[in-house]
Amino acid sequence: MLNVIIDTSIFRQNPKLDNASFTTLYRLGKEKLVKLHVPYVVEYEFLTKKQIDAVAPFKEINKNIHELLKQNLNENDSTKIHKFQKELKKIEKKHLESLETNFDKWLKSQNAEIIEINPSHGKKVMDSYFKGSPPFKSIKNRNDIPDAYIWQNILDISELFSQLFIITQDGKLFDESQNKNKLIPFKSLQEFIESEYLKQAISDKLGEQYFDKIVEKLSSNKEYLVKQVNIDLVDKLFGEDVIHTKIPDDNNEGVIGAVYEAEDIDFSFDKSKYYGDGLILIPFSLEVLCTLWYHIFKTDYLTMSEERTQNISVSEYDNKHYYQAEEDYNIFIDGYISINVVFSSLDDVITEIESFNKILSQSEILIDEINEIKVFDDFGDDY
Repeated sequence: MLNVIIDTSIFRQNPKLDNASFTTLYRLGKEKLVKLHVPYVVEYEFLTKKQIDAVAPFKEINKNIHELLKQNLNENDSTKIHKFQKELKKIEKKHLESLETNFDKWLKSQNAEIIEINPSHGKKVMDSYFKGSPPFKSIKNRNDIPDAYIWQNILDISELFSQLFIITQDGKLFDESQNKNKLIPFKSLQEFIESEYLKQAISDKLGEQYFDKIVEKLSSNKEYLVKQVNIDLVDKLFGEDVIHTKIPDDNNEGVIGAVYEAEDIDFSFDKSKYYGDGLILIPFSLEVLCTLWYHIFKTDYLTMSEERTQNISVSEYDNKHYYQAEEDYNIFIDGYISINVVFSSLDDVITEIESFNKILSQSEILIDEINEIKVFDDFGDDY
């Protein structure tokens, strides 16, 4: 069994804990191939950030309700709104409690362990704080106090095992882990999962045996993959920020508000990766037409050439100096798709394409991760 500590920075990369890397980690924990150790500080740094993010939309709703109640509403309507406000408070409380409960269930169901703060850690942390010794970046740097407690947990746990895998994006923790014989650091969960250490621990011989043939079959079903990617593409791109010098927003920034169909998607089947238990990741890239929303200064818009403004749709909103604007741009993205292949009848998969099509139709195909979103720079002189 491989013993692993994950830093807060890794958890925050995927707060829902549902991408391919965390799904694989969860499965490895349940199969007792990996033992996850979570420092108390990491647990509550992660949870408090989730709770802060969760409270924000409730605050916004309550703010709007407060403004609404200032209006000249009749008594019956006001009563209904107050009743709704009370119910909303209950929902907020229940939701915040569920964040901690669900994370606790996620940990317990994969046999993970919370590492409590040892009473002896306080003095050790303060000694490092005043000396500026690792993991403090400088003397009396308060921002590093949480990391200092995590570091003490790492040192304690490392005494119990011959190897301890540290997954962190914190440069100081990573560097210090490299300097310790028992500690093996990785900068991402994906790197750890792809490592030789883990491959040796995974006894998923069935998938390994048929992986190349499955990818070969997938490559012959590209049209179906394109269809599935397009289904997931809107959800993944909607609301994402895009920055480019040609977007005439003050910050050269637009928000994706509509996504058209991507016709030509490039899959790098030769770089496919197998994560065990039917989970396959395939790199992809595509170009797709998207509508970007942004705000444009009225004077800037009115002084643009006719050729340039014909591509921009503007409308008024509650700001006398700016227009709301919409404009189509070609967007380039690359990332990974995940395919959860059902391995119930692999013998048929290898021998009959019809059987494989049936299995493929039952498999979940999603955009697992997007590495890059950028405007495809093919502008003409009008820009």
